Amino acid sequence: EDGALAAPADEPADGEDAKPTDPPVNPTAPKPSRIPWGLSKLHIILYMFVTIVAALDMNLMAPNLTAIARDFDFTDEERDWKLGGEMAF
Repeated sequence: EDGALAAPADEPADGEDAKPTDPPVNPTAPKPSRIPWGLSKLHIILYMFVTIVAALDMNLMAPNLTAIARDFDFTDEERDWKLGGEMAF
């Protein structure tokens, strides 16, 4: 009546606290994890370390096949068959 505007219905009026609209939280419910399947950061770091260590020797043998074959007294055919074929698996 005196020209003052009323607060919109979805906003709290002056002096009122905003009411939360979220559903109630179950305190006994498990909290969601950021890491899937419940893995801890230690597990992930350990997995990464083991993967890196396992892959470190991948390219060590290829440039040294002739030197390895000489150490074992292999012929060129044995080198290709045993080191290039069988050892790669």
